[in-house]
Amino acid sequence: MEREHHVENISRIDHPIMQTPYIALPVKVTREVALAPGISKLIRSVYEQRADAFREDLDRVDQTRKDATNKSSSDATARDLLLNWFHMLEMLELRFPELRASFSWQDAFTGTEVTQQALAYEKASVIYNCAARISAVGMQLDRRDPQTDHVKRCYTAFRQAAGLLDYIHSNFLHAPSNDLSSKLVQSLKTLMLVQAAEVFLEKSIADHKGQALVSKLASHVAGSYASLAEEWQDSSEFGAIPAMWRAIAQYKAKCLAAVAQLYAGRAEDSQKNHGLALARYRYADKLIKEANRIVTNLQWFNYQSMMFTSTMPADTSAAATAQVKSVNGEIAAALRVAERDNDLVYHALLPEEDALPALEAINVSNPITIRESFAMPEVQRVLGPDIFPALVPLSVHESASVYSEEQAKLVRTETERVEEANEDLQAALASINADSVLSQYASLNGQSEPRNPSSTLLDHASIVASGRPLGWIQKELTAITQQSPAESLLRDCLMQLDDENRTCERLRVQHEHRWTQEPIGVVAGTLRRNLIKHQEALHDAQSQDQKVASLWNTVYDDVALLHQGPEAVTALLHKAARSASSKQTPSLVDLDEDSSSESQAEEQARRLLQDTKVLVYQIQELPKQRNDQLQELKARVRGDDISRALLLNRRVENVEPKLFAAELAKYTPLQSQLMEGIEKQTVMIDQVRANLEKLASHPGTSKIRKQREAIAQATVEIEQRLTRAFHAYTEVSAVLESTKSFHQEIQRQAEQLHFKTTRLLSERRAERERLLSTVRLDSPSTQHPYSVSHSRQANENTGSIMDDLNALQLHGDNSSRHNRLDTNMSNFPMPAQYERSQSYAGNEAPWPQPPSSTMYQATPSRSIDGNPKPRAPPRPPRT
Repeated sequence: MEREHHVENISRIDHPIMQTPYIALPVKVTREVALAPGISKLIRSVYEQRADAFREDLDRVDQTRKDATNKSSSDATARDLLLNWFHMLEMLELRFPELRASFSWQDAFTGTEVTQQALAYEKASVIYNCAARISAVGMQLDRRDPQTDHVKRCYTAFRQAAGLLDYIHSNFLHAPSNDLSSKLVQSLKTLMLVQAAEVFLEKSIADHKGQALVSKLASHVAGSYASLAEEWQDSSEFGAIPAMWRAIAQYKAKCLAAVAQLYAGRAEDSQKNHGLALARYRYADKLIKEANRIVTNLQWFNYQSMMFTSTMPADTSAAATAQVKSVNGEIAAALRVAERDNDLVYHALLPEEDALPALEAINVSNPITIRESFAMPEVQRVLGPDIFPALVPLSVHESASVYSEEQAKLVRTETERVEEANEDLQAALASINADSVLSQYASLNGQSEPRNPSSTLLDHASIVASGRPLGWIQKELTAITQQSPAESLLRDCLMQLDDENRTCERLRVQHEHRWTQEPIGVVAGTLRRNLIKHQEALHDAQSQDQKVASLWNTVYDDVALLHQGPEAVTALLHKAARSASSKQTPSLVDLDEDSSSESQAEEQARRLLQDTKVLVYQIQELPKQRNDQLQELKARVRGDDISRALLLNRRVENVEPKLFAAELAKYTPLQSQLMEGIEKQTVMIDQVRANLEKLASHPGTSKIRKQREAIAQATVEIEQRLTRAFHAYTEVSAVLESTKSFHQEIQRQAEQLHFKTTRLLSERRAERERLLSTVRLDSPSTQHPYSVSHSRQANENTGSIMDDLNALQLHGDNSSRHNRLDTNMSNFPMPAQYERSQSYAGNEAPWPQPPSSTMYQATPSRSIDGNPKPRAPPRPPRT
C-alpha cells in the first residue's frame, strides 16, 4: 500500500514539461516588384480590354505585395497579409498564367538572393513565409495558463505550417534556392509535426492522462527528434540548419525518451511488474543525464547562431535546463523509491537495458492541408475580395455554360414533375368531387348545404331577364290571334270571281252560241288558285298562332319567374330545398327511443367530416407549396455562379464532373422536399377517398342522405320545369318575329292579288258590255259581218288580257321564309315556312304555310299531336 501511495503522489507532481522551447522557421526577404505593367499588357492582349478600366485593381495588386513583404508589427499581422497576397497570386495566375516578372528572394538560411521570372517561385516563397510566420505565432504563445486556448492554437499553428510546407514539397519540385529544396522542406515539415505532437504531449501530461498513453506519445516525439538530429548531421543536404537547432533536437530526443521510460515504468509499476519498472527508471536516469550534458552547451550554440535567434524563444537555454532538471528530479525520486522497495520487498530480477521491450509510439499530429487552412473562418476573414472579377477566361466561360445546361436540365425535370403532380391532383379532386361531396354533409356542423341552381339555368334566367318585356310578347300574341285584314281581301276577291262567273254563265245560257266571252275559270284559273293558296296558308298560320298563344299561357308563370333574374331562381330553389327537407324531418312520434346511439353516430360522422375537410385543405395547398419550392429552386439556380469555383480548379484535370456533382448536390434538399410532397399527395388523396366512402355509408349521415335525396328530386323537377319554360320562351319569341314578318308579307300579297282581281273584273265587265251591244244588234238568224268581226276582236282582247295577266310580275323580298307562289307568278315570293306543293293543271305551285316553332311544329299533313291529318279531297276544276 505504501508503494502504491508513493507512486500516485509522484504522478501528481508538476508535470515535467512546463514551457518547452519550440523552433520557428526563418523568414525570407524580397525586393519590391511592379506587377501592374505586365498585367496591363496582358489585359490588352489576351482579354482585348482597356487596362485603364482596371486601374484600381492594378494598384491593389502592387500595394498588397508591398504590405505582405514589408516588416509588420507582429507575426500574426504578417501572416494575415501573406495569406491575402497568396490568395491574390492564385487569382492572378488563373487569369494571367503568362504573367512574368523579376521576383528576387533571399535564401532563409544562407541569405543568398535568387531571382526568377515565374509566378510559381513567388508563390512558393510566399507560402514558405506564411509557414514561417505561423510557426512563429505558435512558438510565442504562452501555454502555461490552462484557462486560455493557447495550447490548442499552438497545436493548430504547427500543423498548419506543416501543411503549407507539404504544399511546397508537392507542387514545386525544382527549387531554385536551398531553403525550398525538397529534402529540406520535408525535414522542416517533420520538425513542425513533431513540435505539434510535443504540444499534445504537454496537454496530456497536464490533464493527467493515462501513463501508458503518455509513454507512447513521448516515445513518438523522442523518436522523431532523434531522426531529425541524425538527419541534420548530413552537412551536404542540411548544412544550412543552425547548430542550435541540432542541439535542441538532440536534447529533446534524450529528454523525451527519458519521459517515455519514466511513464512506462509507472505503467509497469501499476501492473506489479516491479523489476521491469525499476529497469526503465534506471534507463530513464541514464537518458536524462545525457540530455543534461547537451543542455549545458546550449548557451554556446546560441552564441554561434545569433542570426537565428528570432527562430527560438529568448530563454531557450534556461527553459531547456529547467525542463531537464524537472524531469531529472522526477526520475530520481521514482528510481529511489523503486530501488528501496525492490531491495526490501520484491527482490525482482532486473532485465538488461538492451532487453527492455521497445515502447509503442503513437502519432497524433497530421498536417492541415492548405485547402483546409484557407477554408478556416479566421483565414477567410483576412482574404480580400476577388481581383479582376470581370476578367473570366474563355475556358471558364465554356465550363460555366456546361454547368448552366446541367442546372437547366435539373430545373426542367423538377418543373415537369411539379406540373405532372398538379395535373394528377386536379384530376383526382375532380374525380372525387370533394368540395361538393363535403358540402352535402354541412348540416352535421349545423350549417345549411348551399343549394344553388346550375350555371345553365342561371344563364337562362339572365337571358330572359335581359330579353324583351313579357308585356310586348303578350301584346304581339294578342295581335296575331285577331282576324287579319288580308283574310277579308282574299275572301272578297274569291266572292267577286264567283259573282263574275255566275254573271258570265247566265249570259251564255241566255245568248247561247252568240255569247263568245271566255269563262272566268279559263281566264282567272291561276289567280283563283293563288287566292285559295294564300287563304289556306293564312288559315294554317292563324291555327298555329292559337297554339303558340296557348303554349305561352301554359308557361307564362315560369317565364315570369325567369324574367325576374337569377336571384329569383335561386330563391325559389332554396325555398323548395327547405320545403323538401322539412318533409323528411321525423316527428316526435317517429323518434327512436335510443336517441343516444344516433347522437353518438352523428358525432363520429362529424369528426370524420372535420378530418376530411382538413385533409382536403392540405391537399389544395400542395400546389402552392410546390410552386414556392420550385420558385426557390429557380432563384437559387439563377443566383448560382460557378465561375469562381471553376477558376480556382482550372488547373485540375477532369475536375468538371466532380465539381458539377458537388455543386448540383446543393439542390438535393429542395428536390427531396418536392418528391416528399408528391408522395404525400398520393397518400392524402387515398385517405380522402376512403373517408368519403365511409361518410357515404356511415349511420350518422343516414338522415342527411334521405333529406338530400328529397331535395335533389325537388331541385331536378324545378330545373326541368324552368328549362322547359325557357325553351318555350325562346320558341315563342322566334315565332313572333317570323309571324310578324309573315303577316306583313301576306297582307302585301293579298293587296296585290286584290288589285289584279279588280283589274281583271273591270276589263271583263267592259268586254261584256261590248258583247251585249253586239248581241242586241244582231238578229237570231243572220250574223252581220260586223258582228263576226266584233266577236273576233273581243276574243283577241280577251287573249290580250290573259297575256297581260300571266305576264304580271309580283315582286317581293326573297327572304328565307318565302318562295314563289306559282310558276305563272314566278316573281311572287312566299314564305318558305308555309310552302306546300300541290299540282294544279300540271303546274307545281308553292303553298304558303303558317309559322311554326321547332318544338311545336305542325305540318299540313300532321296535326299538332303528331297524328296524321286527313287531307281534303282535291276540288274539281271549274269550267
